[in-house]
Amino acid sequence: MVISVQKNPHTGYYHVTFSLRQFRGASRRIVIAGTFNAWSTEYVPPTSGIVHAPDRDKAITIELPPGYHEYKYYDASRQCWMEIEREPDIYHAEDQPFTGNPFGTLNCWLLLE
Repeated sequence: MVISVQKNPHTGYYHVTFSLRQFRGASRRIVIAGTFNAWSTEYVPPTSGIVHAPDRDKAITIELPPGYHEYKYYDASRQCWMEIEREPDIYHAEDQPFTGNPFGTLNCWLLLE
């Protein structure tokens, strides 16, 4: 779930912080993939802008450019996309809606402007 969005006045990019508390558990690795990284579920160090969440992390911040971004959580341990439809409250705040995708499931989205 997005818990903070702050604009960097020097770069114009946004620092978006995701809470990953809800995904803590034995041997689970969660990746946040989306339009900002061509939906890649491969692990890359956080400095690259791709997010990997080992169990010890409670939140992670990535830098995104202004614009519309869709994203979804991927369970790299189980090699499957997280099913937003089952428990939408843990993926997005009430005021942050979902959008359908071509696979018949839902994606989270952000509009950074």
